[in-house]
Amino acid sequence: MKQLALALMFSCVVGGHAWADAKLDCHQHEDRDRQLKGCTRYIEENQANRNELSVAYFFRASAYLHEGDKDLAIADLTKVIEHDPKNSAAYGIRGLVHFNSGEHDRVIPDLTKAIELEPNADDRLQASRHMLRGVAYEKTGSADLAIADFRRALAIDPDQRGSQDGLRRLGATP
Repeated sequence: MKQLALALMFSCVVGGHAWADAKLDCHQHEDRDRQLKGCTRYIEENQANRNELSVAYFFRASAYLHEGDKDLAIADLTKVIEHDPKNSAAYGIRGLVHFNSGEHDRVIPDLTKAIELEPNADDRLQASRHMLRGVAYEKTGSADLAIADFRRALAIDPDQRGSQDGLRRLGATP
């Protein structure tokens, strides 16, 4: 009986150690392969903790983006949003990934949500979100909405070149 108790205690210690290693691997940024494996292992082993899962999915999405795998990054950012629907960064990054993929119709709702969730974000971030959404509106044929976003971006950051260029493309004044 004493051996069984020791074996159970040992397995708990070793199991806890493996879990801790997975979390550490997931949270580091020097070795992306190690990060991907650590986050995946951590996600598989910790399904009950929504906040921890959200962070692990976010870090794994970052690693996927560094590896150039946009589809897996989008899937993980979607998981972040499922676990933490108020995570403005996940919406913003997913919107940026859609933007870089030319999926402008998918950019608009993500950046709208990011702007809504974080109205007091850093000025450069907020101006960039408006500018990118403005370009998405422009690309989807909504010139009036694009002009409004470009002007909003310039109201936040008057030197924001992308919005200045967008207004010129659309024949509008700042």
